[in-house]
Amino acid sequence: MTEDLPIERSNNIERIMMHSPREYTLLISTPSSPELIQRTYFVAEDVKFFTDALIGKPMWAEAKKRRVSLVRQSLYSGKKKILWQDEYWIYLGMHIHSAKNVKGAPWKECHWNSNYKRTVCAEGRTNVVE
Repeated sequence: MTEDLPIERSNNIERIMMHSPREYTLLISTPSSPELIQRTYFVAEDVKFFTDALIGKPMWAEAKKRRVSLVRQSLYSGKKKILWQDEYWIYLGMHIHSAKNVKGAPWKECHWNSNYKRTVCAEGRTNVVE
């Protein structure tokens, strides 16, 4: 069973960091606190940028998740039982002032290597060329 969840909006974005073409971290300010909220998105399908945020106004983003569930229905009672459930981001649309608002960021990727019988990690930094 697949279900698209409602769009989530993040306002007052101060910085956008790109780890890879599908992974972004947003630093978001809150009017009532000096603390910045960090929100990271790994987007499975669609990332878009729009240069429609007005100069002097905050940048913002919209993101959408999809929920996937494995459901089993009882033959006797007809009741449904969720056996497994997961959610993942399918869309991230960032409304920015210009492309200069997107900065490069470090990344780390790990995977199991059966030849060496251990997890192998690679680290790097994504550089955004201006």
